[in-house]
Amino acid sequence: MTTRTRLALAIAAIIPALGAAPRAHADDQKLYIGALCQENSLGETGAFLRNEAYITRVVNAGNGRLICPVTTDNAGGVRTRIAVTDTNTGADISCSVSVRNSDGSPAAFQTRFSTGSAGFQFISPEVTSSFSGLPRSVECIMPVNGSNGITLIHSMLVTELF
Repeated sequence: MTTRTRLALAIAAIIPALGAAPRAHADDQKLYIGALCQENSLGETGAFLRNEAYITRVVNAGNGRLICPVTTDNAGGVRTRIAVTDTNTGADISCSVSVRNSDGSPAAFQTRFSTGSAGFQFISPEVTSSFSGLPRSVECIMPVNGSNGITLIHSMLVTELF
């Protein structure tokens, strides 16, 4: 089975769990795989493992912060539904959706946390206000995998709020 086929099957399996139906036309929902998220600092090169099903932190280097892209078609708010696995009893995944001013300071943000030992779950931060022309992103902080358990980010469903 090719990597492309495995990726298509993984995404197809996650879409129903996120409550989204695939559509053949432009819509206000976008689904991103976790592997699109990038390390925040240079000290984290090699700290994360990516594949078509998830991203996970395997080395305790840097601060564990990931920046995940969000593309929007309008100036409204955004609601996210981030599919994660968290069995780490020592620390949780935190994810924030944010809107940034041109100087990088936050115009608005909301942070939500996973629950360690709960296994597969959703984290759902949102920003409901409209911000014309300002970029949006999702930032997650992942604990390193180890004897306390593992953390994985599988995918992220972004819904634009008009």
